[in-house]
Amino acid sequence: DLQLEQQIRSLINEYISKPNAIILAVQAANQDIATSDSLHMAKEADPDGTRTLGVLTKLDLMDKGTDALPVLTGRHFPLRRGWAAVVNRSQQQIDLSIPIEDAHKFENNYFDNHHAYRSIVERCGVKVLALRCSKMLEDHIRKTL
Repeated sequence: DLQLEQQIRSLINEYISKPNAIILAVQAANQDIATSDSLHMAKEADPDGTRTLGVLTKLDLMDKGTDALPVLTGRHFPLRRGWAAVVNRSQQQIDLSIPIEDAHKFENNYFDNHHAYRSIVERCGVKVLALRCSKMLEDHIRKTL
């Protein structure tokens, strides 16, 4: 529904246009990043990129033999604050009531053992994303005090 989409965009813009907002531009790795709405909206709200962190999801669902290393290392679609990579629980894992701790272990194992991502494991995982968000918030608070 077009009206719902416009309402959602308006709500997002209301939040990300605030200068104190940290923007997480979330993009599925198995979709075309060149047409990413989240990156486009983040760029409009934060042209200098000081408040935007890219989050690449669904790396485990990419076509076999491909990886997102050029994005995660900033060679393609560079962001001033960089990118974080995450692998979330699948619907099947949720349906099977797989504990979140086990999902974190799966995610860590995925990045530790992936031929492309093990070299940048310090940028990968939900825990890394949380730490990076905390650091951005801390830096912002220090800057505004």
